This record gives sequence, structure tokens and C-alpha cells, in this order.
Amino acid sequence: MSMKTCFALPILVLAFSASAHDTWMAPVSGPIRAGTVLSLDLTSGERFPQAGSSIAPERIAQANCRQGGAVFALHAADKSAKSLRVGGTPPGEQSATCWVLLKPRTLDLKPDTVAHYLDEIDAPETVRKTWESGPKRWRETYTKNAKTLISGNTPEVQLAVPVGLSLEFVLQADPAVIGQRIDLLVLRGGKPVPGLSVALTGEKGAAPQRARSDTAGRASFLRPGPGRWMLSATDLRSIDAQQGTWESEFSTLVFDVPSSR
Repeated sequence: MSMKTCFALPILVLAFSASAHDTWMAPVSGPIRAGTVLSLDLTSGERFPQAGSSIAPERIAQANCRQGGAVFALHAADKSAKSLRVGGTPPGEQSATCWVLLKPRTLDLKPDTVAHYLDEIDAPETVRKTWESGPKRWRETYTKNAKTLISGNTPEVQLAVPVGLSLEFVLQADPAVIGQRIDLLVLRGGKPVPGLSVALTGEKGAAPQRARSDTAGRASFLRPGPGRWMLSATDLRSIDAQQGTWESEFSTLVFDVPSSR
């Protein structure tokens, strides 16, 4: 089956705060069990892992999991004020990759908040110069991508195979397997993204680590300690500098590092 989904752009203008809100998904149920519902929480927030606000089910363009060569769907279950519970039934007990693609939205950003926003996402100098030299107007169409790796009784055999998100982190090795580094490839539309600042944030509240992707779209972090971690990045591009229009993809990847293997 195709892992790409076409969707229409909704006509929607939002108020936007100075903070860049990431959207992420993380498992809430126990170990993967064949034939037993796998539950995950989908949320947006200013700081991982604190849930901030829920996601409306109608915003979801695509929600699936891949386990080995099989793909199974995720369906919205319960919606609370801070998260949307989604779930699906895995056919086996191997590790799985799950992902959600949200439909694009358009927002207007107040000019006096743009500098803070660009600092938060560690935007490159080219983006900052385009903003400084253009009209003080900001209209941005953004797409949210969220991905998570869930450990099972064996590693994810297709871990390094992209699932087709508009902006995607592709891990080169399972974090559950002991190694010295966390290596990843950053793809936009299936092609490497150079010069993108990627943040690695842990659940214990320390300041994020950052690495910028190289010319081949690769980034690397020293293997972090045990716990739950999130990779995040925002790829921001000017569409029309004179009109102050922008386009972006937000992406996250949540994974667990075990204390031992």
C-alpha cells in the first residue's frame, strides 16, 4: 500500500503564540502483544514530555504503524483536554514504527514574536535575513509530522526505511541496541535536508542538545542515558519574500533508551 496521502489545504487562519509547539506521539500501553490494542497519546506542547493540548481527530490525514512488513491503521479513541488517544492492533510482537501526519494549517504571526520563534527553532541565517529584509508580515502554512518507535521482542527490521512523512527522521540503528551514538537521516519529501537544526530532548527536563544536518541530511548525537527522548525540528522556507508568506514542516520522533539490553 502507498504510504503517501494527498490532502486539501484547509482555509484557516489561526492566532499563534511566540512559542513553537511541537506535536508528538508516545505509547501508553505495556509491551507489544499480538492481537492486543496498542495505545498511544498524541499531543502538542511547548516542552516535551508535558502534554499541552489535544489534537482534533478530523485533523489527522494519516495514522499508521509498521511492524515488519505489515502496516496496520491507528484509529482515534478517546479525546481529553491534553491528548488524543489513538490505537491499533499489531499482528505480531516485534518492534514497531508508528506515525501520524496532520493536515496543514495556516497562521498569522505577530511581527514582534517572529525573532523569538526563529530562535526557538534555531532557524538558519538565510531564513533570518529573508525575514529582516522583507515586509513585517508573517503568514505561515505548516504541517505537523509525529513518529514513534516502540520496542518489542525483536528490533524493527525496517527501521531505516522511511514511512513517507513530509519531514521525517529516519534512525539508522535501533536505540534499544547498545551503541555509542544516535545516527539519523533527515528527509523532506523523501530527499535529504541539509543544514536543519535538530533537537534531542529528554523526559527529565534538561536543556535540549542540538545538531545540524550535514550536506547529506545526516545528523548524530551521543547516545543519551536511559529514558524517553524526542527528536524535533522545524523546516521553514520562504514562499514569497515580498508578500511575507512562509511554509514549514514540523517533525518529531519519540523513542526509548533502555537501561540495559
